[in-house]
Amino acid sequence: MKSLLLLAGIMYSAFAFTQTTPQEKLDSFSAQFVTAIRSHEQQRVFMATDKSIYSNGESLWFKAFLVNDISDKINNDSKFLFVDLVDINDDVIKTLIWL
Repeated sequence: MKSLLLLAGIMYSAFAFTQTTPQEKLDSFSAQFVTAIRSHEQQRVFMATDKSIYSNGESLWFKAFLVNDISDKINNDSKFLFVDLVDINDDVIKTLIWL
């Protein structure tokens, strides 16, 4: 009888450990959701100039910021910036590469 109770207790405890609680399900879902968001995260470039209109031959001064799409935080990991200056017909006037 004691061995039967011991066996029943072991089986019950093993079964109890395999069940997931609602909190564990929520944690698992949250982890999968965050992983999916981070794997699809993109970046945007924001550029700011010192003036809104430039004359022909004037120097163009600007700052560029690479921003994470989801967190809206500035990303300092990228080391290069490629910029194409184009005219009204989208013809490239000059290509710039910043390090």
